[in-house]
Amino acid sequence: MYLCNLHYSPQTLPTRPTPPPPPTKGLSPNVRIKLITDSNHPASGQRGLFAAKKLKKGDWVVDYLGYVHSDAETDSTSDYDIRLATNKSVDASKMGNEARMVNDYRGVRDRPNCQFETRVVSGEERMAVWAIMEVKKGEELCVSYGKGFWEGRKGE
Repeated sequence: MYLCNLHYSPQTLPTRPTPPPPPTKGLSPNVRIKLITDSNHPASGQRGLFAAKKLKKGDWVVDYLGYVHSDAETDSTSDYDIRLATNKSVDASKMGNEARMVNDYRGVRDRPNCQFETRVVSGEERMAVWAIMEVKKGEELCVSYGKGFWEGRKGE
């Protein structure tokens, strides 16, 4: 399911209601989803997130949207769950947006060109992808999933 805003679990609804930010109209103008056809790419045959235009260091790229839930509701099988705050994460495995297509940099480039970082929109904390260096139009956007992600996959 494609989301334009976060979807909250009843356990994680904001304590003081805030009006939702205005919905976006589909894909972020900063990104495009593309099929990865390079057989040497670790995600060959899958999709990745690419810059739709030149991005400068510090540019917001796209919010990471999904199901906001408490630690007790974590799906241990999800590869799309990101910590948002204490006892609050956002999972894009069943519902989300194009940000879920961002791949890890390992095996693609020397270092990430983007990172996950929180931002606040109309009083609502969100996870977002940010450029940490200049990114050329058409270049794949890559983050570091972190050691914890890869440690959890040893032996799979």
